[in-house]
Amino acid sequence: AAGHCAGQGATMGSGFDAMTVREQVDALVRNETTYRSRLKAVVGIGQAVRADPKLTKKVSAEALALIFGPVEGLFALHGPLAGDWERIWSEARSEQQLPAAVEAIAETLEARVPELACYESYVMQYTQGLQAARAARQQSKNFDAFVRQFETKVGSTLDQLLAVPEGRVRHYCDSFGALLEAGPPSAPTLTLRRVHAKLLRVWEEVSRGNSAEDMMQLVAVQERLVGYEPNTVLSRHRRYVMEDTLGVLEDADDSLGDRLHSKTQGSHAGGLGAAGSAVKVVEAHFFLFDDMLLHTEKESLVGKLKEMKGIEGITTSHRLLGNAQRIAQERYNFVAEYHVASADPLAEVDPHNHDPAMRSAFVLQAVNSRTGRLEEITLVPEAADQAFRWLTELAKLPPPPQDVLQAALSTPAAAATLVFGVPLEPLLAVQNQDGYLYDVPLFFAGWVNRVLEDGLMEEGVFRVSASSTELQRHRAQYNEGVRPDVTTMDVHLAAGLIKLWLKDLPTPLLPLPLQQGLGSATSAADVGAVLAGLRAPECFVLQHLLYCLSRVAEYSDINGMSAANLAVIFGPTLMRPDKVAYDAQLRGSFNWVRLAVENYDNLFRQVEKERSRGWRRTDLPAEPVRTTLAPPPAQPAVPLTARSDASFGRHSVSGPAGGGTAPLRPASSMPEVRRAGQ
Repeated sequence: AAGHCAGQGATMGSGFDAMTVREQVDALVRNETTYRSRLKAVVGIGQAVRADPKLTKKVSAEALALIFGPVEGLFALHGPLAGDWERIWSEARSEQQLPAAVEAIAETLEARVPELACYESYVMQYTQGLQAARAARQQSKNFDAFVRQFETKVGSTLDQLLAVPEGRVRHYCDSFGALLEAGPPSAPTLTLRRVHAKLLRVWEEVSRGNSAEDMMQLVAVQERLVGYEPNTVLSRHRRYVMEDTLGVLEDADDSLGDRLHSKTQGSHAGGLGAAGSAVKVVEAHFFLFDDMLLHTEKESLVGKLKEMKGIEGITTSHRLLGNAQRIAQERYNFVAEYHVASADPLAEVDPHNHDPAMRSAFVLQAVNSRTGRLEEITLVPEAADQAFRWLTELAKLPPPPQDVLQAALSTPAAAATLVFGVPLEPLLAVQNQDGYLYDVPLFFAGWVNRVLEDGLMEEGVFRVSASSTELQRHRAQYNEGVRPDVTTMDVHLAAGLIKLWLKDLPTPLLPLPLQQGLGSATSAADVGAVLAGLRAPECFVLQHLLYCLSRVAEYSDINGMSAANLAVIFGPTLMRPDKVAYDAQLRGSFNWVRLAVENYDNLFRQVEKERSRGWRRTDLPAEPVRTTLAPPPAQPAVPLTARSDASFGRHSVSGPAGGGTAPLRPASSMPEVRRAGQ
C-alpha cells in the first residue's frame, strides 16, 4: 500500500483541498474502526454464551444463530477492511501521498463491494435476531443477566448493537460522495467515482425494503398476536400503518364465528338502527398495513395466564409477579386477514340511515385470505375523525392482486351468490356453468326488460332515484343468492339497479384506451370507429344498455329523458373520469353517449348480425366485435306520442294527429339474450 501511494503522487491537482480530504478520510477510517469494535462486541457476547453450558442449556443453538450469526458474518467482512484502512492511512504522512492513499482505500472497498450485498438481507435477519434475543432473555434469567453485564461493559444495549449495521452502506455512499466533491478530476477521483457508483447500486437494492425501525414496528405487532403464524407479519416490503379498536356490525342472529360473513350486507342494507332491526355492534381490534388488514379480538386475562402456564421453570407466583408487565400488555387473538378492495362511508351506501351511532360507519369489501371469499364488512368508529383517518389510509391501499381477486370470485361461495362488485367474465362463467351459454348476465337483462316493458312512459326514468334503502336491500339479496321477482319490481328500482351494477363493476365497462377515443369523438362515425375495438361480452352488455336508452329517448316528450339527459346520467358511469382531467373527460362522456343513443340502430347493426349467428361463450371470436355505422336516414324520425297497444307490454306509439301510427320497432331489432342452440 505504501509503494502504491508513493507512486501516485504526481496525480495531485492544484485545486485539491488537501485539508478537507484528510479530515474526511480520517473520519472515515476512525468510523470504520469504531464499527468493527461494535461488531466485535456482539461477536464476543455470542462466543461467551456458547462457551457457557448453563446458558446453552436454556437457549437453543437455533436462537443463538439468529441472534449472533448475521453479525459474525459482517465482522468477518469488516474486521480485515478496517485493518487495511488503518495501515494505508497511517502511511499517508505527506500531502503528496494523500491522493494515492485515498485511491488505495477506495480500491480496497471496491474489492469487497460484492460482499456488501449481504446487507440486503440483514434487516430481515436483524429483526428475527432481535425477536430471538428478547424471547431468550424472557425465558432465561441467567442469559438476561449475562447480556446485561456485557451491555454495561460496552455502554450499549444488545438491541442498539444489532441495529448498527443497518445504515452502513448508506454511510459509505455519503462518505465517498463527499470525497468526490473535495477533489478535482484526477486519477484518484476517477477511482472514487467508479466505487461510488457501485456503492449506490448496492444501496438501491438494500433500501428497497423496510428500515430496521419499520421492521421493529412489525415485530411489536407480531408479539401481540395470538393464533397467527410466527413471523407471518414480518416482511421487508410491508409497513405498519395504524391500529385501532372499531365496532363490527353484525346480525343479531349470527354466531360469533360468522360475524364477518358477507351476510352483514343484509344488516345495514335494510336501514341501520331502524325500529325492529336485528343488528348489533361487536368490538374488535384492527391492524392496518400497507398491503393487508388484520382483524383481531382482545385476549382475555385467562388466556394470558394459560399461555404463561406453559413456560418452564416459572412458579405461579413468578408468573403473576414477575410477568406483570406481560399481563398488562394488550394481546389480540387473530380472527381474519383481509386484502381490502374498497372502503365507502355508510352514508353513501345507505343515505336514509339516520341512526346517530352509525353516522361514522363505513363499509369494506375485502378478500378473506384464509377462506378466499370476498366479504363485506361494516365497521363502526366512535367518532367522525376516526372514520376519516381510516378511510384516508384505506384509500391508499393497493387493490387485491388480480389472482387473489379472481380466486375469491371463483370460490363456490362467490359463485353461488355475488352479483355486484364482480368482473363481467367470472359472472358469465358462473352463470353458464349449467350448460346454457348466455352472452349477458340474466339479472341485467331482466332489469333492462323491466324498464322496456313498463318504464318507457315513466317520467324521469333513470333520473328519478329509487329508495336508497330498497336499492341496498336488493343489492344485498342478489349478493346472497336471492333473486327477487323482476316482473313485479318497481320500474325506478330496476333502473336504479342497472346504474348501481354498472357503477360497482371493478373496472369500467369500457377499457381505458377506448375511453380516450370516445372522449374525443365528435360524430357518430367517430363513436362507431372506436366501439369497433370493444370485445365481447362488454359489447353485448353495452348493446343491451344502449338499446334500452334509445327506446327511452324515443319517448322523451313524455318521460322527459332525451338522449342528452341520459348521457349526463350514464356518461360518468361508463367512463369514470379521473380527478386530473375530470371536466374534459366528463364533457366527452356526455357527447359520445348522446351520439350512441341517437344512432343505436346503425352502430350495432353488425353486432346484431354476429350475435344472430349464435355465438357461444366458449367460442367467442379472437377479434373484437365489429360495429358498422350506416348513413343516417334521409328523413328525420317522426315525433312519437303514446297510446295503448298490446303489441308491446302496455304501450305503443302513434304519430302526430292525423298522421296515422308509427309502429314500434320490430321485435327482432331488440337485442335478445343469446344462449347455445338459439
